[in-house]
Amino acid sequence: MEPGVGLRSGTFTVEKREDGYRLTLHEVRWTEDLATSGNIDLGESGGGGRADLQVKTPEAGGELELTFPGGLSRARVSVRGTLGGKAIVAEAPPP
Repeated sequence: MEPGVGLRSGTFTVEKREDGYRLTLHEVRWTEDLATSGNIDLGESGGGGRADLQVKTPEAGGELELTFPGGLSRARVSVRGTLGGKAIVAEAPPP
C-alpha cells in the first residue's frame, strides 16, 4: 500500500489489487470545506470503476455512490446518494 496526504488534511492509501486499484480516503480535504472518506475502486487500463464516499461540509453531510464505465469515449460518471438529507442524482463527463 502506498500512503498519501490530502492537500489540506486527511490521508489516503492506494492498494494494487488483482483487477485494478483501491484508493481508501480518510477525511481527505483537497478544499477547506469538504472532507471525504470512503473507497474508490478503479479497473486497470481505463477499466472504469466505482466510488462509495461519505462527504462532510460545515453545513451538511451525506453519502455518494459514483460509477464510471471504462473504455467508452463518451462515458458519463453517474452520481447517486444524499447530501444534507436531499436526494442527489446526476451525470457528468469524467474528469
